[in-house]
Amino acid sequence: MLNLAEYRPRADRLADHLPWAALVAPGIVLNKDGSFQRSIAFRGPDLDSATEAELVAACARANNMLRRFGSGWALFFEAERVAAAGYPECLFPDAASWLVDAERRAAFDDSERQHFESLFHLTLVWMPPIDQADSAGRALIDRPDARKGARDWREALARFDAESLRAIDLMAGFMPEVRPLDDSETLTYLHRAISPHRHRVRVPATPMYLDALLADTPLTGGLEPMLGDDYLRTLTILGFPSISRPGIFDSLNSQDFAYRRTLAVQSRIAADVKEDAAVLAEVAARSSGAEGSLQAQQATNQLLALAAKQQMQLQQMMAAAYEADMIDRARAAQSASEARERTRRFLGDGKAYTPIR
Repeated sequence: MLNLAEYRPRADRLADHLPWAALVAPGIVLNKDGSFQRSIAFRGPDLDSATEAELVAACARANNMLRRFGSGWALFFEAERVAAAGYPECLFPDAASWLVDAERRAAFDDSERQHFESLFHLTLVWMPPIDQADSAGRALIDRPDARKGARDWREALARFDAESLRAIDLMAGFMPEVRPLDDSETLTYLHRAISPHRHRVRVPATPMYLDALLADTPLTGGLEPMLGDDYLRTLTILGFPSISRPGIFDSLNSQDFAYRRTLAVQSRIAADVKEDAAVLAEVAARSSGAEGSLQAQQATNQLLALAAKQQMQLQQMMAAAYEADMIDRARAAQSASEARERTRRFLGDGKAYTPIR
């Protein structure tokens, strides 16, 4: 990206802190650091009607989807509670379902209190491999369809597009509703994250400089940060429960106030890629300009150390995935044990009920 340090060395406005640069494909944003991102709207199963076994099975399939992402990926799950603008218009195939919806519409219109609804989004972010690593891979693997010379960014974009669509297909297997956002929906979603004004954002003719396009409210820092006229407060979690269960935060979906909460997954690996890229570039420069066997050996050792660090990060991610899988299996076994105990208590002494004829 263009280096703006010669024009303004310090970040003094909200747009300077935003990562978004341009729309490069339908629903795909190119960030300033060279990474790609795509946002997905989804809705999970109904927790009031779903059984414990169904929720555990959905969590297991979600874990299987998450473990497919390797180094360079970051996932941001966001839940947003917003005021409902109005009751949606729906068409029903029969009179019974129409009557049920009519009663709900009447209750919605007659209520004096404000209604809220929950929106759920997942943002996939991927940092492509650094140029040195990509060049080394092209040198080791001869591909007839690979272009000679400079690196082709379209190949990285096509890879991100394919991987994100594959993740959406996997989510569709256990999510009732999941779809990628289009260009206008993506810009509207990003604008809603940095502005108190809720309105739809149209796609410009040249979808470039998204940071300046979407930032319409000043940000005030300090001990009491403000976004426009709204104060910002951060809540820090000091302790976590020893065990978890599906839908542990479902009680927040019934609150009568607006909020936004975000969960970042595997963001540490994605954050380390940029740092490791700088280290690898420096080591590669030393290796190319090394004089003598000792300096060349030192540069090789530094390259091996960097590779070992990335391998340990991958092992930590796999260990976390295996731990989550074991927790799911233990939870399923516990549910089966509780079901057997309930059946035993129901049967009592083993004498079944015999109707009197």
